[in-house]
Amino acid sequence: MVYRRQSSLPRCPYSSFTTSLNMLIKPTTFLEQVASVVGPDFSLDLIGLPQINHLSSRDAIGLVAGDDGSLFDTGRASLLLGSFEDVFGRSSLPLLDGTDWRERHRWLVDAMPPDTIVRALNSTRADVAAAIERWPSERTFPLYPALRRVGARVAAHFVLGLTNDDLDSLVEQISALLDCAGDTETWLLEHKNRMRPIDERIRELVKARSARRGDDMLSRLIEDRRPWMSEDVLRDACVTMTILAHEGSSVTLAWTLYHLITQSDVREYLENELKDLASAKPLTIDDLRQQTPCIQNVLKETLRLYPPLLGANRITKAPTSVCGYALEEDSVVSASSFVAQRRAAIWSDPDVFVPNRFETAKPDKVDYFPFGLQPRTCPGMQFATLSMKVLLADIWHAVGSQLRVPAGYRPQIRRRGNVIAPSEDLPCVRDP
Repeated sequence: MVYRRQSSLPRCPYSSFTTSLNMLIKPTTFLEQVASVVGPDFSLDLIGLPQINHLSSRDAIGLVAGDDGSLFDTGRASLLLGSFEDVFGRSSLPLLDGTDWRERHRWLVDAMPPDTIVRALNSTRADVAAAIERWPSERTFPLYPALRRVGARVAAHFVLGLTNDDLDSLVEQISALLDCAGDTETWLLEHKNRMRPIDERIRELVKARSARRGDDMLSRLIEDRRPWMSEDVLRDACVTMTILAHEGSSVTLAWTLYHLITQSDVREYLENELKDLASAKPLTIDDLRQQTPCIQNVLKETLRLYPPLLGANRITKAPTSVCGYALEEDSVVSASSFVAQRRAAIWSDPDVFVPNRFETAKPDKVDYFPFGLQPRTCPGMQFATLSMKVLLADIWHAVGSQLRVPAGYRPQIRRRGNVIAPSEDLPCVRDP
């Protein structure tokens, strides 16, 4: 397959070396910088990759990110631009297009009804509380990896039904895999070796659940038998949901906690709601599902400023035109949620964390799409949304008043594996 290197979009004014280095180290700052010079839609030349046509104008995003598969392929773009296949498998949802994608997406969504999400979150709350209590005290520790371990516990229990020592073991294996994602060289050298025990364990669980079902997503996938279902398909679905579901949620919680720790107005906004909910009885998951507009707005604002993924990558299926710019067949395009969700024409004080803006804001779908645009949306959106609410409430109740960041720390946005994360993994101190 030959991927075209030319389009009629304005060119990024920097060399391919400078562009590649900045996209690796500080992609969001660089994209905003280029957009301020040449406009919202432009092409990037990267070393070792085809030209990427970066789009953030409203019309372009609606056409590209909202495409139903008629004009663009998403799976091919994921294969080209990431290490998805090595980790998630060739039949994982991010790598599929067309009918295959639609059938697998529906299959996954059907395996995650709301009542099963609530049961899983209820059954892991005590375990999560114990994990939070083990966070270090009176010394600096990286908060983002600690949040990943908590999120992995919830995801692995929900998807695979693991508990106790089995859960501890898989969480440590997943953490070892994702720990090396912060360094490109280490990732290239180590990720296959670190993925191997995870792959073996999940294949064992696929065989075990085929013989004896449990109350987990894997069991529900097996019961909803499809003609194309196989051990590989089940393995890929479980790996994708276990890793991607908690990775995106955990980085969102990391950014949220940073703003809660450092902004007294945001802290007060959240705490007032939590106090009202817990005044008469212990806080339940039903409370968090139905009566938490402030928590919801805090998380929405985090997802606006820091969408876990930089954007939606696509490859043209045939010659096409986007906003008057000609694109040849097999051109790579990226619709940027990060740039779109900070557009000053839509959002007042776009770079400031203001959660109560969502009390009145009703953004159009092309101005706010952290979980993707229809039809290509995240199948685990309900699970991610509710688990983030529960984890945020429980973490803040347990240790919120004890957390602080070191003096002088200001997080920079850094690419870390599949997500954009705070620099230095968000160092925190937990006071007694």
